[in-house]
Amino acid sequence: MARLNDIYMHIAEYLEDENLLLELLFPF
Repeated sequence: MARLNDIYMHIAEYLEDENLLLELLFPF
């Protein structure tokens, strides 16, 4: 089972250029 940190890192890399999606996922 993947660790939350690993999942976050993969999401960050995948959405690195998707600032709009990042704002939707992490609006804070």
